[in-house]
Amino acid sequence: MIYKSILLLSLSIFSNIANACLNSDITIDTQFATARIGQCEQINDKHIQLTLLPENTPINNSPWFGFKISAKEQKQVKISIKADGGKMRYSPKVFKDNTWQLIPFEKHDKDISFSLNVSSEPLWISAQESLNSLEYHRWAKAHAQKSFLNHDIIGWSIEHRPIFKLESRAKSNQWLILVGRQHPPEVTGALAMLTFVDHVFSDSAIANTFRKRFNILVVPNINPDGVYHGYWRHNVAGKDLNRDWKTAMQPEVASVVKYLDNIVKNGGEIKYAVDFHSTYKDIFYTIPEDYLSHNHTLTNDWLDKLEKTLPEFEVRRKAGQNPNRGVFKQFIADKYKVHAVTYEMGDNTDRAMIDKAAIEAAETLMSTLLSKQKQ
Repeated sequence: MIYKSILLLSLSIFSNIANACLNSDITIDTQFATARIGQCEQINDKHIQLTLLPENTPINNSPWFGFKISAKEQKQVKISIKADGGKMRYSPKVFKDNTWQLIPFEKHDKDISFSLNVSSEPLWISAQESLNSLEYHRWAKAHAQKSFLNHDIIGWSIEHRPIFKLESRAKSNQWLILVGRQHPPEVTGALAMLTFVDHVFSDSAIANTFRKRFNILVVPNINPDGVYHGYWRHNVAGKDLNRDWKTAMQPEVASVVKYLDNIVKNGGEIKYAVDFHSTYKDIFYTIPEDYLSHNHTLTNDWLDKLEKTLPEFEVRRKAGQNPNRGVFKQFIADKYKVHAVTYEMGDNTDRAMIDKAAIEAAETLMSTLLSKQKQ
């Protein structure tokens, strides 16, 4: 049933801001999940100007774009992209030879421009790699073949897209919580999360040991509507989900909070949580050691270990707390009295390094939690 729901949503009519930009021989198409532009203007027969529009304002500066471009006859086309009310954050990429490749581009004050050789075969252009709900569920379905994993729906978005979990259970009451994709454009954090989870659910010795001692809940895509529509930041109610955890007014957040409440109601103990995001550089936002008395050094012990095992990766960390902002890691600290981290990957971090860091981060977090369990 879960896969049928996703397939029907994937085949439904798309409602992004601009469904298509047409002229006599060039077509810019946005009729697919994660697509978004805004306004489209033909400067001449070889130059298209795109203006990106946010879902609502005020909003942070994360202008997303995704479109397919084709032409009746092969030609070189210049694409200029600017953001309404913001500056361009992401570097344009094209899907070619089954991989996402960076497009050489010029960056100006508030816009970017690049040239493409366009033909009748559409080129898929995006701000970052496209990772939509169907791809998440294909990934989850592959994991769900493992006997120890459960894949199920725990709630629904405003537009009735499923919020799903992957979960493994141990003969224990201790839980590790992993969540992601609160902010749709933050794809590098999503890539890190997929690799991190792959390792936690792998057949490695430490993963097998860890799963015997800890329950694991993974909610990889909390904002499926925003991902679908190519939003810059919010859900379809225009709310930042990572400011909603204190009140849980949005159904996407409320579904996770309800599930965590049921875990605790049934005797479970939340021990740690990680929330995956992207920003301009790699950084771990942490809860200050002195904010909580229980296992107060756990996060820094983990990150110290990661720093030693992967010296080529800079383990930046910034401690902070603000009980009134409704941020996930603060919610975990205040409600369950345990530490949590916002795991941020840089927008332009090398993808191989994202994977390598995620594997080592998973490995070192598991070993740190196991060592703390013995204390």
